[in-house]
Amino acid sequence: MEGAFGRGAMESIRYKCFGQRPWLGVGAEEGCGSTPRTLQRGSSAAWFPIVRSALSIPPFSEQLYDQVLDQDRYELWKGEPDDVIARQAQKAGLVDEQYTAAEIIKAVRDYEAYEAGERPDPSVITGFEPADVLREEEYKQLLRESRTQHFESVRPTASDATLPPGISDTMLVTRLREVRVLQAFTRVDPPMDGDPPERLASLSRDAVGWLPAIEVVGEGVFLSLSQERLRSWEQAGSSGGPADRAGQIRDHHQMQLDERARQAGRTAPRSRVDARLVLVHTLAHALINEWSLDAGYPAAALRERLYVSDTMAGLLIYTATSDSAGSLGGLVGQGELHRLRHTLASALRRISWCSADPLCMESEASGADSLNLAACHACMLLPETSCELANSYLDRALLIGTPDGRTKGYFDGVEAAPGSA
Repeated sequence: MEGAFGRGAMESIRYKCFGQRPWLGVGAEEGCGSTPRTLQRGSSAAWFPIVRSALSIPPFSEQLYDQVLDQDRYELWKGEPDDVIARQAQKAGLVDEQYTAAEIIKAVRDYEAYEAGERPDPSVITGFEPADVLREEEYKQLLRESRTQHFESVRPTASDATLPPGISDTMLVTRLREVRVLQAFTRVDPPMDGDPPERLASLSRDAVGWLPAIEVVGEGVFLSLSQERLRSWEQAGSSGGPADRAGQIRDHHQMQLDERARQAGRTAPRSRVDARLVLVHTLAHALINEWSLDAGYPAAALRERLYVSDTMAGLLIYTATSDSAGSLGGLVGQGELHRLRHTLASALRRISWCSADPLCMESEASGADSLNLAACHACMLLPETSCELANSYLDRALLIGTPDGRTKGYFDGVEAAPGSA
């Protein structure tokens, strides 16, 4: 059995794949001919689920939309004239003191616009989730107060404390609903941007029009970074600056994308990793580790949701779990201004030193596929359930700077407000 787990072990004995897919049942075979790989049955590389998620945000989280889209009403009403919709809504008992016929008609027309593509379709995935159209819709909604059946976000209560430098806004998401859908899965190599469709293993033999999903409820805190301070920080320095350090991670990521594309005979997409993404992602990890100590939740019960593009720089840390750990009710309190400045300063102090330093801080590549810099299990990495980017694209030097001063940290000089502990 020596060498049985080697990459070319099956090729040496001329064993080819028959294209069997046992999870689809008997007879689910197709011509393949590729050389299979040997894996341990319990290996993590045997199953990489591809899960998509979305928050129930306004307007479609409102009770009116739930009723309009319920019981196939929308299928009967779409495309119909306004007077027909109003008459049928009246017969269905929807027109009452709570809703008017005009509001119901508007709900139908809004959903028609989504289906027709006149407004961004949340189901469109660009391959880089922190910047896709669904995240843009969520980001806009998280910047303002809302109260609906499944979603409630409010600003922190007034206090003498102020936002920490570099943070432009914060919202307390006291109620949220998340839907998680299993889309497909891959084997051996985790999914990456630009993977061809044939890499995704289907969940059913025939098109069924639905996917397995769960819905969970919880709470969270949303933070957005100052665009002005962020642009100034991104342009600071030259050699060893934020852009240069993020460029090292981007180069390693691009090498991976090129290799995947070469194997598939496709053109590799451009890596979207930049200093902004690494900064926001690392900040999310630092806060999750800190809030797991202060809020009463284990780190595995907290999750990150990143919003990163040329026009977005924010993060949502939330708990949305189906067990009792999702109902402790202590996370929202961390977003109050009198707590936020203190916990952020404490998180920055905690990551300013790692038990693996100086090796960790001076590392030129770390983590799986060399997609991290100053980040390791002793300081920055999180449980798999908490991170949406597989513990990649992390560098705590972008938050606090490097000891030699070559890289300026985004939060240089941030301290806890007096009396905020």
